[in-house]
Amino acid sequence: MIGKGVESRSMSVQAAAILFLMLLQFEANIHSKTYMVGDDEGWDLSIDMQSWARGKNFFAGDTLVFKYDDRFDVAVVNQAGHDSCTVNEGAKVFASGDDEIPRLGT
Repeated sequence: MIGKGVESRSMSVQAAAILFLMLLQFEANIHSKTYMVGDDEGWDLSIDMQSWARGKNFFAGDTLVFKYDDRFDVAVVNQAGHDSCTVNEGAKVFASGDDEIPRLGT
């Protein structure tokens, strides 16, 4: 009889943990935002990215939309790629001219 009580509590804890994780995911989806990079003009090489980003608070789960001339591309790079302005090995490159990129990191 004692074993069944322990097993039942364990299943309750597991169910509560799963519910908690589902609520966290739901919360992230509710609060996520979509930002069009460059606002109504879209993105190009002339956009002052620091000015555009000023006043915006980006979070994991947000989406960045890049609308741009398809002569260019957009690459998701690591810190080293960013600092050296190069596309690092393993970087994800987008080239459609209309890309939605989810922000996954912190």
